[in-house]
Amino acid sequence: MHRLALAYFGGDFRYCLFYTSDPACCGSAPCTRRGMNFTKNHDFDLSVPILPDVPYLIQCRSLTPATISDFELYLLDGAEDTKESFQEFARIRAEGWAAFMAKWVDSPVRFERLLVRYEDLVADPHRAFGAAVRFFAPGAKPDQARLARVIEGETHVAVTKQDGEKWTEKAGVKAFRKVESFRFYDAGFFNELESVAQERRRSLAVAPQAGPARGVARRALDGLARSARLVGIGR
Repeated sequence: MHRLALAYFGGDFRYCLFYTSDPACCGSAPCTRRGMNFTKNHDFDLSVPILPDVPYLIQCRSLTPATISDFELYLLDGAEDTKESFQEFARIRAEGWAAFMAKWVDSPVRFERLLVRYEDLVADPHRAFGAAVRFFAPGAKPDQARLARVIEGETHVAVTKQDGEKWTEKAGVKAFRKVESFRFYDAGFFNELESVAQERRRSLAVAPQAGPARGVARRALDGLARSARLVGIGR
């Protein structure tokens, strides 16, 4: 989403990665630095507040492909690449996934947000990213030719323990991973994991501490009609 938005809006889109060692980083979510349009946070510890005057773009992914993708990243830190290691990782990951979904997707609290599911983005990128463009720049009509150019020119990043990060230019926005091809794929295990995670998600779906939405102040900023406090939450 960051690369797509940067390619679409150009220099008008200023992006803050919350997880950084940059001494200039304010360490806050949302970012407090002037001129920032968008700040990214995975909210791993579920500490990011739901604020009534901040718009949130929520990105999420189905449990099984998300877990497989995260395991490949986990391996880069030296973890064992075994079925037992994966299943242990997956059970822990399912708990985090359930808590994230309960907080950001199922929340009964009213706040301004756009929910972008990974599966929707790769199935129909023109529709999904077009909605994101309208969210970033309310009132502006997306440029369809520019949308097409940006989507078709998107770089794909594949991460594996064997190859590290592998970047493929102009790969476009599409689904590259098939969960059935995963070396430790086990339909029974994944079905059980999904069932446990969904039950946990339902049990956690309670209202976070946040006040009612009061609307968002929208002002022009470097060509983007958005407050500089837009937060991207993703898992």
